[in-house]
Amino acid sequence: MLGVGTIYTSYMRGEIDGDDEVAIGQAPDGQWDALTWPLVNLRQVLHLAQAAHVAGLRPALPYEVDGLP
Repeated sequence: MLGVGTIYTSYMRGEIDGDDEVAIGQAPDGQWDALTWPLVNLRQVLHLAQAAHVAGLRPALPYEVDGLP
């Protein structure tokens, strides 16, 4: 088997090392619909959001909301 793609490359570089990064939970009734989202997808979406300046990697700062303590 020949490994190709971004996920394979990340495994080979040691950037990810567990199957929890790519695991998908499925319903026990035999349907193929995914019930969870793999961490590699979340990491990619966060990377794209940062590149588009939609999200940053700054720590969250506490803030007050009117009407809440």
